Amino acid sequence: MLSLDLDEMNMSKFSPMYGAPIWDDCVGGESGEFNEDWRLMNCLNFVYLPKGFASRVEMDALYNTQVRRFYDSKGYRRRFSRRLWQHRWSLWHVLKNLPKTLQAARYYSSSKADLARVGEGFAPHPRQPRGLRPNLSPELEVDGIASLATIKVSRRVRSETAA
Repeated sequence: MLSLDLDEMNMSKFSPMYGAPIWDDCVGGESGEFNEDWRLMNCLNFVYLPKGFASRVEMDALYNTQVRRFYDSKGYRRRFSRRLWQHRWSLWHVLKNLPKTLQAARYYSSSKADLARVGEGFAPHPRQPRGLRPNLSPELEVDGIASLATIKVSRRVRSETAA
């Protein structure tokens, strides 16, 4: 990522959504632990903990490390200062949002211990749906089967008169 000389970077936290082909795998619990709290499914929280990670706190710490690594790099800071000078009106927006920027910087600098203290300290909503099963259309079911097939599968209908 650093070698690409990108001006900006956006990395989201995986949130499986109801109806997605991976929903059954996440809800099943075989490949990881899923916190089915719809208030957290916004790509800002880790709701799925795949096997191989000790905790969501560990995943948050790794996420924060990567974000800080990008925005603390010399290349990004050099490009940012050059662009800021080219578009001077942006300086006003930076100054206007400085408290929020500093708050974000503090969050992305949080240690694992800080993140563990914050935790996931609220109960799900009482009417939170649980154990939903996606109802896929026949076309999507076929696409899912075809994606897992070991042989090439085509949707094209073969003509019987093509002999």
